[in-house]
Amino acid sequence: MLKRIANRRFKADSLQVVMTPKINNLPAIESSFVQLGAIGHWSFVVRPVFEGDCFTLFANSLDELDRAFEDQLDEGEQYHVIYRISLFLADISQEDEFIAVLKEHYGDDCPIFEIIPQAPVTGAAYAIEAWGLSAASSDEISIKRTSDQLSTVSYSGLDWTHVVNCRPAVSDDELVYPKSYSCFEELQKQFNQLDISFEDVIRIWIYLGDIVGPEGETQRYKELNRARTDFFGDMKFCRKYPLDSSDFDAYPASTGIGSDGKNVILAGLSIHSNSSNLIAVPLENPQQTSAFNYEKTYSPQSPKFARALGVEYEDGGVIFISGTASIIDSESKFIGKPARQASCTLDNIAVLIDRTNCREHGFDRLGAELNQLAFLRVYIKRPEDYEEIAEVCRKRCGDGVPMVFTVTDVCRPELLVEMEGIVYTKK
Repeated sequence: MLKRIANRRFKADSLQVVMTPKINNLPAIESSFVQLGAIGHWSFVVRPVFEGDCFTLFANSLDELDRAFEDQLDEGEQYHVIYRISLFLADISQEDEFIAVLKEHYGDDCPIFEIIPQAPVTGAAYAIEAWGLSAASSDEISIKRTSDQLSTVSYSGLDWTHVVNCRPAVSDDELVYPKSYSCFEELQKQFNQLDISFEDVIRIWIYLGDIVGPEGETQRYKELNRARTDFFGDMKFCRKYPLDSSDFDAYPASTGIGSDGKNVILAGLSIHSNSSNLIAVPLENPQQTSAFNYEKTYSPQSPKFARALGVEYEDGGVIFISGTASIIDSESKFIGKPARQASCTLDNIAVLIDRTNCREHGFDRLGAELNQLAFLRVYIKRPEDYEEIAEVCRKRCGDGVPMVFTVTDVCRPELLVEMEGIVYTKK
């Protein structure tokens, strides 16, 4: 069995952290745990290794993930499940082989899996981020998997529908605008299979190859923003579960980040509940201009996303933190200084998730500190900046937050790092 070398609880939200060291040439695993009502929420990051065939190592990683999960459960928690995997690949041409290993490992219980064309910063072939749930019995949790792309996870009266790996229906030689618009249409089609309105989407991930590259006389990211604006049109997000959304713009939380190649890939998450106790409201950062209010110098059509989106329900809540960078107001800060950019990025996240900021947005129970993040994704532009940036992240967040580091471009050429994450908050 794997040995626990850390096991501590944060009083604010009962976050339990377990780190497992590398044993027998297998990857170390970091995990975090928060109990909200009857449901345990787990996040895992599997650190990749190098020696040996990557597909054999990947199969071993999945075995170790299973063992780590089982080893960390308390007595009485008889049911546990991994329901979503994000797989970061250094070589997207190996996608089919990795998927085959996943399906062989899990069989009919295979979780939905997101394929992300980004290389782990360490140079390994892959890295794994996994989301899991635990409960006293399987009656507390329902998972309805429609396809490899579409799955609904239900618990505590909430339905969370995950859609992944949406690619454009148009040909690869098309420009960013038609490819991006098509990609959003494909995302909508997936939700429509379950009669879910796109206005119920609360979180979007966008992976755009060559994100800061040129497209005619403009930039690829700016063309993505134009397509997103046109697709959203007059949609009214969060209108079902608002505090009072009549006086502010509401958009999903989102990450728009680079990836290998030239394609566009989307993933999304929606929420549904029949309960009157559910609140789903965007969060903005008082230190930053809202992205949808950016000046035209940054993008003729501003990026339509919220800095974060908070969900509060009977048992607690969760904050989905959008892609965040070293930006104050709307201006990039600390140009050429990776460590300072990392610290500024974490400052922005800290302000965003702070309990005071959450209260000002109408939430009574949301709010946390950096060391209570369930996990942190760190996107790094230059591999040589990894050690500096990782040191800042570990110092600010502590060793207890699972982190995955990948190499990719950020949406502005001068930005060297971007981060996103999730926070769970107890009632």
